[in-house]
Amino acid sequence: MKKIDVVIAGVGGQGNLLLAKLITLTALAEGWAVKRSEIKGLAQRGGSVLSQVRIGEKIWSPLIELGSADFLLGLEPVEALRNYQFLGPQGKAIVSSNFAPNPIKFSEEEILEKARSLNFLLIPALDLAKKAGSPQSANIVILGAVSHFLPFALSTYEKVLKENLKRLQEENLKAFALGREEIQKLA
Repeated sequence: MKKIDVVIAGVGGQGNLLLAKLITLTALAEGWAVKRSEIKGLAQRGGSVLSQVRIGEKIWSPLIELGSADFLLGLEPVEALRNYQFLGPQGKAIVSSNFAPNPIKFSEEEILEKARSLNFLLIPALDLAKKAGSPQSANIVILGAVSHFLPFALSTYEKVLKENLKRLQEENLKAFALGREEIQKLA
């Protein structure tokens, strides 16, 4: 593996920063160099949150150039579309099909249709997280989905999840498994 660039887009409160941290810790546990960057803005008020994780043998900068990301992980469809320009030509977008509450009215079906036209892999992350027993675990569902494509051992993910998510541990492990299961249907 030369490098893997991951962009994570969402809104405040969706666990964007935790998702970036878990990917970072998993890569580090397997001996890779990692750099992470986060833009939080008004995250505490439901504003946009963007994280970038770069993984490789040697990583010099934490920032990912437009049009070069290997993965775009969207915790919210509108934010994923807003950050689509980061995705490289061979990149994969794994995006929750569940919307965050938004004061601006827009057609959810039009947004999802646009996402489908861009070949986003849409996953009902919130629905799967609820099925796992924890609606807060939608970000872990997305982690499970992207783990299908990343070159890390399942045992490493499980170890990182157990060490870093003491609360609702069983629910998070189930959410991770449901994300992997769902992406296998789509990939």
